[in-house]
Amino acid sequence: MLSRPRRVNALAWQRTLSVALALCFVLPIKAQSSSDKKESTAKKTPAKSSKPATKPAAKPDNQENAVISGENLNTALVTRLVFQKTNQERTKAGLPTFQHLDTLEASATGHSTDMARRNYFSHNSKGVLFRKSVSDRTEAAGVGTRRVAENIAMLPTFRQMQVFRRTDTGASRVTMDTNTYDQLATWAMEQWMQSPGHRQNILNPELRYLGVGTALGNRNGVPYVYLTQNFAG
Repeated sequence: MLSRPRRVNALAWQRTLSVALALCFVLPIKAQSSSDKKESTAKKTPAKSSKPATKPAAKPDNQENAVISGENLNTALVTRLVFQKTNQERTKAGLPTFQHLDTLEASATGHSTDMARRNYFSHNSKGVLFRKSVSDRTEAAGVGTRRVAENIAMLPTFRQMQVFRRTDTGASRVTMDTNTYDQLATWAMEQWMQSPGHRQNILNPELRYLGVGTALGNRNGVPYVYLTQNFAG
């Protein structure tokens, strides 16, 4: 069953196909306002237990250059790198950096974990009766803000692959190396920033808080990293 159109303001897909038939997907959902009757309502004040804070800087332990294992992923490291690289894009655009919110990270991690465990890729939780949207999940996690948005991505953990990228002039073959944590986080950000819907969420000045969630899944014997970005205003 597909989600109702009114649940999503904008939908943008990008697909990357490797020679091993591994798929890379990215999908955004634009900011939802509680003033819109079609969107889920949320509390107007942040939850007391949620203390926004700037994410700590990376420790100089060179972990980001470690080789990724398709069996044992350091999800906390991926989460930290994606958060940092997202704020780097905000800085480039002259925007304030995102503040970290524990409740947003909990919501994002829960969704990534659910997608990986139950083998689906969507902004709506898998199910027939209870297909929770991003606003449902963030509200349940205690995010008391008026506006929320979400980006998701699913990336394979291959060390090397050849991918085909679609451009305005056609398709081109590019060799990509995603064998380290830093390279994986960089690849995810490149995919999002090349998509208008994802880019709009990342550079939306009305969104001030961010939580990133990471999980490792498997599709037909191929390990994938599921990423979720939950934003709030």
